[in-house]
Amino acid sequence: MRFTDALKETGATAGLQVHRSHGTADAYVERLKRDNGKLLILTREAFEIPASRGYAAEVRRRVG
Repeated sequence: MRFTDALKETGATAGLQVHRSHGTADAYVERLKRDNGKLLILTREAFEIPASRGYAAEVRRRVG
């Protein structure tokens, strides 16, 4: 299954794709972090999810 198809299977769960191989539900995002110029999403469970440049503007808009 392609990743974009898998994201469609999440139904009404608010979230977005943030990298070629990563996505996150809005409810689990704690904050954003910069590390050596890279944008990372920190989750409530303390995971760090990379956000690629192509998705960075949308991530910043939704997370703040």
